[in-house]
Amino acid sequence: MIVRSGNMEFLTYALLLVGLLSGYCKGKCTGGDSCCSASNKCGPMEGDCDNDVDCKDGYVCGTDNCPKLASFEDADDCCVEDKCTGGDSCCSASNKCGPMEGDC
Repeated sequence: MIVRSGNMEFLTYALLLVGLLSGYCKGKCTGGDSCCSASNKCGPMEGDCDNDVDCKDGYVCGTDNCPKLASFEDADDCCVEDKCTGGDSCCSASNKCGPMEGDC
């Protein structure tokens, strides 16, 4: 419930924003070593993942890439979109790369 009386309304919105950013309102993984797993797959910028299998389809586990929020540690790994960013075997006839992806 939002109370409409100056400072109280601001406080209510602030608490709601903190809840959304921290993931508590939607059950997102915003840190913690056991939040992402094969049975609880994480979406974009959720973590801490350990392997690609911890991420939802179309995402891979990054390295030390989580947002700089209080709930994440500097070395936490977050799930990111699976893109070809280089390497000799990334792009192929059967795995076409998009613009600005891969090693053509």
